[in-house]
Amino acid sequence: MGVTMIDDEGKLVEGGDFSVRTENVNLRTFDAENEGKNLNVKGRVNITSKNVNIEAIDYEANDKAYTEKELTADSKVSIVAKTVEVATTNPKSIERDDNGNITKGEYTAEGDVIFKSKNFTVESLDYEIADGKPKVKALTKDGKIAIRAEKTDVMAADAEGKATGSISLNAKAVSVKSMDVDKEKLTDSALAAGSTMTLVSEKMFLGAKSKDVKSKKLQAVSEEMGLFADKTFEAQQGDGKAVVQLADSKAALGGDETQIYGKTTINKDTEVKGEIKAPKATIDNLEAKTSLKTPNITDGTAMGGGGGGGSLSAKLKTEDAPEEK
Repeated sequence: MGVTMIDDEGKLVEGGDFSVRTENVNLRTFDAENEGKNLNVKGRVNITSKNVNIEAIDYEANDKAYTEKELTADSKVSIVAKTVEVATTNPKSIERDDNGNITKGEYTAEGDVIFKSKNFTVESLDYEIADGKPKVKALTKDGKIAIRAEKTDVMAADAEGKATGSISLNAKAVSVKSMDVDKEKLTDSALAAGSTMTLVSEKMFLGAKSKDVKSKKLQAVSEEMGLFADKTFEAQQGDGKAVVQLADSKAALGGDETQIYGKTTINKDTEVKGEIKAPKATIDNLEAKTSLKTPNITDGTAMGGGGGGGSLSAKLKTEDAPEEK
């Protein structure tokens, strides 16, 4: 059965319109099998048009025409199938054989796919019904969500360009990388030539979310590594029992200052090109190649001594990362 509105030349009748207005509309391609016990879907439904609209909106009349009033309460549009594909690929130079199979041509991605919503969820979950409602049962086995594009932007910036909100990634294994991949298996192949990675924030928390939640191991490895701090750089171990501190103390001491707190052992030859001051030193073997100066030396006894060591005045304290919003 067909409904057509075409003229003698086979063209669409200008202004032609076909409408169906009813409370329920069903289009079905069910086929009864097993003596009517099963209804299996067969065939296909095709909609071919320049513009296709599927909507659930209430309208109201004004002086000129009906206009949109609001989204229909509790409305829902569902598409359920083994495979759902949304594409804006443009076919070019397509050729088919006598059986309709494509033998030549290409499809070029063009146009846009736009989603506008207050909440947007992509999931791969299995559900079960509990107390008449669907409840998450488990992550779908071997479920995978992949995004592959030349450029990917994830942004939480308001209309004024101010960063707001939050972006969270949470998994047992998290990898952020810039690598070439095997073109067939898509597995890591090598570092992408000329690749860069930038992590920048007003405050950055690496290895710890709070005083109680911290990483068990943090490892950084590179051919070249730089750590730079404008004011104070400090490394602590064991609740500050061993501390290395590089502090900008120009105002107080007239120059940059490096201080080490805690028992320190150097197990290799050390060259110092500057003055060394210590209130007390125990040295197994002392050799002075140029000169040895002291106001008071007695064989076997070192007399006199300076003041105590420095104090840890700029000790940095750990703080918890802000709560996610």
